[in-house]
Amino acid sequence: MVCAAVDEMEATRRHAVTLLHLSDIHRTRDDQVSNEELLNALQAELAAHADDGVPAPQAVVISGGLAQLINMLPGPARTSLVLHREHITRQVGGRPNAAQALRARLHEDCARGDDSEAALSARIMDERSYR
Repeated sequence: MVCAAVDEMEATRRHAVTLLHLSDIHRTRDDQVSNEELLNALQAELAAHADDGVPAPQAVVISGGLAQLINMLPGPARTSLVLHREHITRQVGGRPNAAQALRARLHEDCARGDDSEAALSARIMDERSYR
């Protein structure tokens, strides 16, 4: 019985995936950092840790970052986000799904041509935009 449990644990360990999750990598217009620079820095860090005997992860997931939200939107929406940054930060409050919901709604508004400052500001101030 014990041997079977040990065999099962060993089989599970062999199929496990190691994962590195990086969250809230903030990128701003003031300090422009390209994707290539970020990836090169990450590779250098992983190599340095490997030199110390830390195994490299099998997958890297990068998520979050309200500041990144700004760079992903059309120009008029970016302007509205900057104007309402404090309100957005309070609404999102550490909930990445809320930031994603807002981004999706702003993209939809801009795609429909509803990108006036008044319309985008109303969207940002509406609590339902974060659900």
